[in-house]
Amino acid sequence: MTMHKLILVFAFVLTLPASALAAETYANARYGATAIVPDGFSPMGPEQPNGDGLIFRSHSGSVLTIYGADVPGGNFGAFINAQIAHEESYNGWSITGRTITPDWAEYTGSVGGRFLSVRTLASCGGRQTVSTKFEYSGNMSATVSKVEASLKAGPATSC
Repeated sequence: MTMHKLILVFAFVLTLPASALAAETYANARYGATAIVPDGFSPMGPEQPNGDGLIFRSHSGSVLTIYGADVPGGNFGAFINAQIAHEESYNGWSITGRTITPDWAEYTGSVGGRFLSVRTLASCGGRQTVSTKFEYSGNMSATVSKVEASLKAGPATSC
């Protein structure tokens, strides 16, 4: 490779956002939730003692939670609607969009200049879920989309 091409490649890499350059993957053994964690996000502590998931925070104050949950009665739609009601009544989010299917759900919201984006997949024959939950300010839509697209339901010890 010529020096000119090498400089162009190096210049291109420098213009990429940090989240495109590096990411780690978090895998939750209990529920099998697996998703990438963007560069710049650090665990807020150890995984919860009950093994539900892990919370990550960025320097800018964004919060990413990757977790799993049991679905009471195996009714995925009712579970998601209860989650949305909790976000609205307890956490104060104004839910502005939602899509609920038998196998996955997404909902978004906002409050006071902050945004919420949640993606949930049904797993373990509908008895459990795996989710990513992003709380952020500013324009992080590309990062949020990348993390949500990486969410997978893998082998779970509690299934």
